[in-house]
Amino acid sequence: MKNYSKISLPLMHNLTELVPGMVALYNIRTGEYIYVNQSIKKILGYSPNDFMEKGIEFVASLVHPIDLPKIIKKNDEALKRANSVGQTTNDSDPIVSFEYRMLHKNGSWVWLHTDGMVYSRTSKGKVEQIVNVSMDITKRKKTEEDLLKLTTELVALNTSKDEFVAITSHQLRTPATAVKQYLGLLLEGYTDKVTEGQKVFLDLAYENNERQLHIVDEILKITQLDLDKVQLRPKIVNISKVVDEAVDALQNNFRSKQQKIFIKKPPSIVKAFVDVEHLRTAIENTLENASQYSYEGRKIAVTLEDVESVVNIKITDEGVGIDSSDFSKLFQKFSRIPNPLSVEAGGTGLGLYWARKVVQLHKGDITVESKVGKGSSFTISIPKKNKASKRA
Repeated sequence: MKNYSKISLPLMHNLTELVPGMVALYNIRTGEYIYVNQSIKKILGYSPNDFMEKGIEFVASLVHPIDLPKIIKKNDEALKRANSVGQTTNDSDPIVSFEYRMLHKNGSWVWLHTDGMVYSRTSKGKVEQIVNVSMDITKRKKTEEDLLKLTTELVALNTSKDEFVAITSHQLRTPATAVKQYLGLLLEGYTDKVTEGQKVFLDLAYENNERQLHIVDEILKITQLDLDKVQLRPKIVNISKVVDEAVDALQNNFRSKQQKIFIKKPPSIVKAFVDVEHLRTAIENTLENASQYSYEGRKIAVTLEDVESVVNIKITDEGVGIDSSDFSKLFQKFSRIPNPLSVEAGGTGLGLYWARKVVQLHKGDITVESKVGKGSSFTISIPKKNKASKRA
């Protein structure tokens, strides 16, 4: 063992006066402080003699009442361990560390971080004296408290924002739906005859109203996710059928751009435990993204793969592609990456964000491979049997 008791107190005094922290040599048997350096004056406002003359009871009275029981418990446990190993231990290592508050002479609380080390042992190897080195961490603790308070406030503010968006979106949807119904009645001829010129404007109004409702619905879905209010209703389903339904829902998109869609599936039925509606929408969002960022006449392939415990739905396009440096932006809320088709594609930047969130609720993920000018491949991976989360 290293016998630190051979270091004289004058030498300890000279060494520790250079230390910015408080150094105290304490006899655990007598409860006396044998030495305390001058840093105590700066940290706690007391003189070294205050501790050395008044002893452990006085020092304990300065410790915050919430922290004192924890310190006593940790000290007792540390001494028990140190005594059990005896002189075989490396006494240069701390046997205990803790953070706690002590009362400054001016009445304020000071946060300290203390490391306790064995200074000397009895002839039988039991711990006799401990050196405590304490650093003032009040500023650090204040910063941590401020950050925690700020984080709490930001979370509350974000929740309020999401709730406001949800309420506002719902209020926007109600009159927009009514406008759609009245426009539909006009276009279907349930009122006076509509001229061809009027019909052009009514068609444009109906189309833009549909776009508005689509955007409102997307925002509502996102706020439901962000507020942890998405309720999944998973069941065992044929994934091949879900893929077919997603492709069928976007046939008008493919036809308008003269894009060819190819579907490849395994010969056997592939089943998984999923929420049909949410997974289908996630596939639709990913497919729509492939169509929007592919030129007219290009091919889009959907490949269903049965890989042991996982189902992969791979959507590959011949589109504009994505630089690898932009991969991290793909699934961010409202993120739209500039490319030759970004203006034409439009959109809110919510589709892939929502898709990945929903897939992650199923304990899966969406990954991407892409090269600029060569197209992209998005793979939706869903565990077959792993129970999906009921909520976001």
